[in-house]
Amino acid sequence: MSFRKSHYLGKAGLAIGSPSVKKKSSAHSWLSTDDASVSRRPYGLPGIQILPRQDLTTPLGSFLQMPLPTAADLHDDAAAAAVDTDDNGTDWDNGDSEDSEGDSPSEGLHPLVFPAEQGSPRKKKDKKITLWRNWALKLIPELLDPYLNLLRESENLKNIDRRLPHCSCNGIGHNMKVIAVFFEKLTSVEVCSCSASLQLLAMGLFPASPLRPTLAVDLNMLHFVNELFVRSPPNTTAWCDSLEAFLGSRSYKLESRDAIRRHFENALQWYGNLIAQKELLISGIINESRTGMEGHDDLSSEYKELDEESYGPPLTSSPAPSTDDTSDGSRDDQETTNATSDIHRPSLYLRQRCPLSFGGDKPHDANFLADVIVCIDACFTHKRRNPAKGGAKGPENLHPETVFVSEKKVAEMKAFVETTRPVKSKSKEKIKEGSDGHGVEDSYEPGMKVPVSALEGCLASFVAADERRTKASTQFFADTGLMAMLCRHDHVLWIVNMTTAGEQQYYALTLIKELFLNLPASMTVGILYDIGCQLERSCKIWGFLQEFMARIIFALAVFHAYGHQWPCQLIYHPRKCEGFGLSDGEGCERFWSSIKLLIPSMRVAGFYHRLFTIDTQVKHLEKKSFNVMGKWLQRKWLNCLEKKIETEEIIQELALEMPLLEKEWKEQVAAQTKPLARQSKNIVNNAVKEIMALYTARNAFAVELGGLDQKLIAGDYGDDMLVEDVLAARVAVVNKQKAIEDTIKTKKKKLGVRDQENLKNLMGNKFLQLKLNARALKQRLRDRLHNRKFELERLERAYRNTTSNETKLHSHVQKQVNRQQPTIARLAKKYNDMCYDMTKQIKEGKAPQKTIAPVPINRDTLFSLDVDDDIWQDIGLDEHESEVIPDWLGDEKVREGIKAMLTVKRCIEEIARIKRERSALQEWSREEWEAINVAIATCEDEDIKHQLLIRKVQHLSLCAQWREQVSLIPGAYPMLSGWGPNEVEMESALKELSQEQIDDEGSDDEQLNCTHDIEEEDNNNVIEETEVLAVSDAYRASDNGLSFGRWDLENLWEDVEDGEESVLEATGSRKRPRQK
Repeated sequence: MSFRKSHYLGKAGLAIGSPSVKKKSSAHSWLSTDDASVSRRPYGLPGIQILPRQDLTTPLGSFLQMPLPTAADLHDDAAAAAVDTDDNGTDWDNGDSEDSEGDSPSEGLHPLVFPAEQGSPRKKKDKKITLWRNWALKLIPELLDPYLNLLRESENLKNIDRRLPHCSCNGIGHNMKVIAVFFEKLTSVEVCSCSASLQLLAMGLFPASPLRPTLAVDLNMLHFVNELFVRSPPNTTAWCDSLEAFLGSRSYKLESRDAIRRHFENALQWYGNLIAQKELLISGIINESRTGMEGHDDLSSEYKELDEESYGPPLTSSPAPSTDDTSDGSRDDQETTNATSDIHRPSLYLRQRCPLSFGGDKPHDANFLADVIVCIDACFTHKRRNPAKGGAKGPENLHPETVFVSEKKVAEMKAFVETTRPVKSKSKEKIKEGSDGHGVEDSYEPGMKVPVSALEGCLASFVAADERRTKASTQFFADTGLMAMLCRHDHVLWIVNMTTAGEQQYYALTLIKELFLNLPASMTVGILYDIGCQLERSCKIWGFLQEFMARIIFALAVFHAYGHQWPCQLIYHPRKCEGFGLSDGEGCERFWSSIKLLIPSMRVAGFYHRLFTIDTQVKHLEKKSFNVMGKWLQRKWLNCLEKKIETEEIIQELALEMPLLEKEWKEQVAAQTKPLARQSKNIVNNAVKEIMALYTARNAFAVELGGLDQKLIAGDYGDDMLVEDVLAARVAVVNKQKAIEDTIKTKKKKLGVRDQENLKNLMGNKFLQLKLNARALKQRLRDRLHNRKFELERLERAYRNTTSNETKLHSHVQKQVNRQQPTIARLAKKYNDMCYDMTKQIKEGKAPQKTIAPVPINRDTLFSLDVDDDIWQDIGLDEHESEVIPDWLGDEKVREGIKAMLTVKRCIEEIARIKRERSALQEWSREEWEAINVAIATCEDEDIKHQLLIRKVQHLSLCAQWREQVSLIPGAYPMLSGWGPNEVEMESALKELSQEQIDDEGSDDEQLNCTHDIEEEDNNNVIEETEVLAVSDAYRASDNGLSFGRWDLENLWEDVEDGEESVLEATGSRKRPRQK
């Protein structure tokens, strides 16, 4: 009904229809104006206040004339009072806002209208709370049993009896007209007000409001839309507009526009909640009947029916985590039940998330460095905008089987991190640089295998490592993103809702802690994270996760590993470090891609509606993943065997032994992860001081040695020493003296001085300063060329395997190689300038006598790294001969062998893990089958038994598929035979599956669309590798560790400029394809 201002306002501001001489009903009573409710404000006039009319004024106060209620009115009032007796608001506060008009106590009394302030926000909150209570605490629990009964009697909604069921209220209620929405029509049905929702459900309709519905939706339509919206972007507006247009073309019209949409959203939301509650009930019954499982080890309370306090609806005014006991208390207790006990298996929650990782009877195996492998990643595209009317989240409406970690736990970890680690300030970040501007000496931090220089390079390269980097504005977004933890099979374990502008470490720490709280103390975990090196560094420095660190192995996700420094890759790349097999750590990226369809709608969704929708999508993906779990194992097994055979053939062709390759690999890691030499203006002075300190130590040992010799000569060893002790002490002192002599000799050779020269005269020598800095710079240049060459090998191998379009690919490869030249070329130019300055000082007589000038680097052979290149010659920089090039660097056969050896070892690890996962899948399948059968045998409710039988058929189908698909994979250890069902059941299920596969086969045209060009695939592989390098270079920052001084960049080579231009040309490369 449209609003008409003239209907409400009369002359002089008096309401039309004031008390008149009209005859009034004799059946009436008087109500104080203080107890009367205010009528609903007219739509479109937010700046007015509605006041009730005063019918009678007496010394005792003002009163309104009210008609006596009928029997039907008393029944309705009693039903409303039973829902909520605490709220003293109007009738529209009971949650049925669409039916409130015309039902207030002052119905028919026209009010006076005066301008006033906005209504209290308290009433709006109370309205939302009451609406939520009517749905969650009253209607959904009431509908659960009738819904199960309807599913059984209608054969899962196939044959619904649309006849109106008989009402047994004996006329207490009154008839209500409800519009029923079907796919092809609108109908009007009459139900009794005493049990309107139950009668509608019995007819296959779901009410759009909890108490007095005026519209209901067909269950088949809701089920269809529910399935549609997990496979396409959820858009109720488009669906309802299309439905209204379709029904309008069939002459079905509603009185008001958008009537279906406003009601359909409620019906769809709470029907989804009803389905989730039904699944939770059936899962709980199966879990209670599970045999061979100790209840205190598992989070079994998650599957118990929650009481009313568990649904406490907190209303917070900001996105900060709520500390309301009614919102988080009960849920936290459920999730951490097993944290206080010594469990021997992963929690029931984890076993149901991923049977492959957590479903086995033997959770720990000493032969595996990591019993399970998980990956962590953050995504800032799944944001939610700040609500327009403040920051209130609304009542807590979480999915019954949510994967989101509670806000309380995130807040606790945040407080711990902020208390333990001081906040970084920009001024303190510059302390790392030395006073001379060239940086402090490189070294290792406690517990780390990568030098500080490489870790700092990774920190500067990755945006994710910078917690203060803004990735989503908190000014416009209340929730800035998601961080998820997935197992290596892409099953979601937990998700954290992020509310900060950057990727804070406490989100990842929360997920890791939650995982370990659900694992037995014997299990170890491998964690793949884009910035795993930085996370482990923080844990070692600040003591985060101290109780779990001995059971954690950190590594990098494969795609992001190439953005890290080469020394970091040697330690953290999952293809180079032990224990990770062929896991890639990119499961989170695939998960973000699978839920990207939710991004538009979730930007404007409510807080809990967003979480519920994501949980629903996760359950859908989990169901799909279970259907192809056996096929996943089969594909991984065959690919792994093929790769292992290929790499073993390479090692045989190279005629190299595995022990030799392992030895060379260890030497390569040790050489390429050592700290880098630094340049310094005081390098000569520091070197001289070190030598003088060594002389002092040598003299002290000489005095000590003389004392020991004197004891031997005199034969007086003291009361606490024997002659053997004195001899042992003398040997130790002599060894120390020899070590000091060797160190002094090496350091003097680096300075280029003789023993008879006075070291103190060398303090501040400009030539020696140039010489030592040039040596440090040359070593740094070598390391960068080493790292670059190893990174390019992957690209070169892909390029050698191409079959077509080689000219285009060669050009693409050359551009990627050229784009790496500027930084290395600047190092080489600076080194050559130092060589020219040293040569000039030698000619001017400013250098020591017989000094040899160093040889500049030839720019034409700079990137070749041949054995005879000038880069290896230290003439003029070192007194002894040049270093011998190790085989891991100079011998191409050894280098190829090392790569093949690493691949073989990873394949062996992967094969062992797949065998273990295959055994875990069979053990979990057998346990689940037994639990379902026990639940069926002990169930006395026919409706629940019907659902259990459906679960049994579904699990039988999975068992048949899995056994067939993993038949070629042997088990990891002896175990009971069988998957649960007997052979007859398995054969019957296989026949049905084979028939389905025949029916699902497409036409010839569809099959032709599945073919692909092998040559085009090869070309894509090369382009993919070049794009990986492009991403790597984009992540890397410029070399901040260099101080060019007067060696500026004005005269860089022309090819360096061309290389910089190629960087701009390569920025338009297409996106890297994802492997599914």
